[in-house]
Amino acid sequence: MDPDVINSIGLALDIAGVVLLFRFGLPSDVVHPDRGDRLLLGGPTPEERQHRETRWNRHRFWSRLGLGLLVVGFALQAVSNHVGVPAAIILPAIPCPP
Repeated sequence: MDPDVINSIGLALDIAGVVLLFRFGLPSDVVHPDRGDRLLLGGPTPEERQHRETRWNRHRFWSRLGLGLLVVGFALQAVSNHVGVPAAIILPAIPCPP
């Protein structure tokens, strides 16, 4: 496979990973459903708890996918530097003006 194609695929995966991380961030900014609200009097309703759990799972999935895409993208870019036989660079002769 052509190293330029591998590099371009890696770059596209990096861009997709950054977009996912920008959109969903890391799961640390989302309240985990089991953070101890049950100790409070009148804690979250079952609907609120379900909403929190759904949000937590969605953010965790997409943020991990974003990190994974970044890792795979950078790996492909590194591999593209070492794949293929380096071709000799032959520059055309440039005539000098008289």
